[in-house]
Amino acid sequence: MTTSFAHFVRGQWLRAFVVQPAGMVMAILTVLLTIMAATIAATGWTLYVDWDRAAVRLMLGFGLLILFGWVFKMVESLLSGRVSQ
Repeated sequence: MTTSFAHFVRGQWLRAFVVQPAGMVMAILTVLLTIMAATIAATGWTLYVDWDRAAVRLMLGFGLLILFGWVFKMVESLLSGRVSQ
């Protein structure tokens, strides 16, 4: 995922996705959360999150994202011939 983040910050978004799709999504989320945190810090706006529901959904979402990323990488590696069957 580090390589995916590195490609993302250099504007190489297709490479970032191909290297690790989950890393690309997490890089986008990092940018969005940074903007949101700066907005909250500047305006004093508060954000209410119902963690009883959100925590389970968030962890399930990240788990599925990581699973999808690795399945994508396995299929991509098999199709490109880098991994023999």
